[in-house]
Amino acid sequence: MAVPNLESFRKSLKGTPMYSEAAAIYDVAMRNGVNPAFVSGLAKAESSYGTAGFARGRKNPYGYGVFSGGPNNGYGSYADATEAMTKGLRGNLYYGAGKRSIADVMNTYSPPSSNNTGQHIQNIINAGRATGGDASQVFLDGPTGYEGTAGDDNTAAAKKALSPSGSGDPMQQAIAQSITSGDDEDDEKESLFNTVMNVAMKQAMQGQTEPQSDGHEGHDHGDGGGGVGILANDGTQPGLSKWGGPHDHGKRALGNWQSDTAWDLGGPAGTAIYSPLPGRVVKVSDWDDRAQFRGQGVTIDHGNGNLAFYKHLGNVAVKPGQQVGPGTLLGGLADGTGGGPHLHLGGSSNSFLESLIGYYLR
Repeated sequence: MAVPNLESFRKSLKGTPMYSEAAAIYDVAMRNGVNPAFVSGLAKAESSYGTAGFARGRKNPYGYGVFSGGPNNGYGSYADATEAMTKGLRGNLYYGAGKRSIADVMNTYSPPSSNNTGQHIQNIINAGRATGGDASQVFLDGPTGYEGTAGDDNTAAAKKALSPSGSGDPMQQAIAQSITSGDDEDDEKESLFNTVMNVAMKQAMQGQTEPQSDGHEGHDHGDGGGGVGILANDGTQPGLSKWGGPHDHGKRALGNWQSDTAWDLGGPAGTAIYSPLPGRVVKVSDWDDRAQFRGQGVTIDHGNGNLAFYKHLGNVAVKPGQQVGPGTLLGGLADGTGGGPHLHLGGSSNSFLESLIGYYLR
């Protein structure tokens, strides 16, 4: 099972109201046998991590119980909400009734009568990628044996991840054992734990199919222009999260760099998107109402043969021929895009594309 480690789970919540309780939320999920990747993905898909609609001020990012006579006034903490939600999933209506797949669970949790359940499931999976885990796997297999608190004693979780069936590779077990036999400093123990969990997660992911993208699928082109060095987010651009890069766009080549040499970067609808570099707007596409291509696209020539394509924007704030500088507002993320609101960022070369990524990340 692709279970994220604590460090990557915490990073997936950075910049959200849930971040301060990330360790406690991770603990609760592991202890109750629910994949933290699913927990994070559900929080994003239901309420943008507690910032949307019913979730504001209620610390109920999952919408659990809100529409079925449950705790409409919310919870005392995000960890409390996670406790209720994960225990609910493990109850007779879900896990106890044999509903183990994400489709089984979500068709009861958020049925087609209340929304597009298929799209909702895809939104959860896409958002869960930010944890480094696989949100399509809702439950941990069997008892987790998870004991201590996150950042304190993660030994059992590490051993479980390395050896889900209780056997495991002897070398991996020796690594896990080293967590308890070495220095007891918290930072060293957490570092060891994260190392072990990363190894386990990579092994668990081997042989799995790559995640679906938003329809802008294509192959990885060679470099044409040169990069400009890795740009850092200076605080102007609200942070987005990585969903998938050129390797995730490789199943159905569309034959152009705008679609094929691209990253999908997720964020809430309406998130402002700024230009990371000076340049000239070459083209602004018309609005496309198809879910997979929803919104408008902006193509900018950033000089030296480097062009970038910014897709799935609403309320575009620039026009063709306009000169832009670093920090010029291009528009906001459109709502209703296939897979959830996100920026499809294309680069005329791989090196140039990679140089832009840091500007948009949390």
